Amino acid sequence: MLTHEMNGFLTRTGPGTPMGELFRRYWIPALLDGELPERDCPPVRVKLLGEKLVAFRDTEGRIGLIDEFCAHRGVSLWFGRNEECGLRCPDHGWKYDGNGQRSPHSSLRPNHSDTPRWAQNSSIRPIRPSVSRKATSFSPSSFTRTGGQSCSGNSPSSNAGIQ
Repeated sequence: MLTHEMNGFLTRTGPGTPMGELFRRYWIPALLDGELPERDCPPVRVKLLGEKLVAFRDTEGRIGLIDEFCAHRGVSLWFGRNEECGLRCPDHGWKYDGNGQRSPHSSLRPNHSDTPRWAQNSSIRPIRPSVSRKATSFSPSSFTRTGGQSCSGNSPSSNAGIQ
């Protein structure tokens, strides 16, 4: 029989936990392909390893999975509009691409007077998708910034051609 401490060690998978760090090293099936059926379809909430995320298919057909909450005011991007290669926050209009990078054409600058100091960076954590014909898997270990991604699909992490 497991002790209470050992049970917690083996079952907790949130950020910073031993099992969470282990699981983040492997690909995790998260969505069926049909859950993001078309370009610019409504975003889908995904919860992986205790983290709240939002998945969307952009105008070019690439799938993005990013942190659910906007860096500006913490509004859920699930309520946002999926348009022109990104997900637009419903609160102040910041737009994020599939890499979690804020679009330079967003309505507010990162140093706007009502932006909290912690949101000055204005990027949110991306997770890179891997798409097969039936399911979409995500690698939460890809928390590093991958740089801006243009809508033309020229970045190496794009899923151009997947529809």
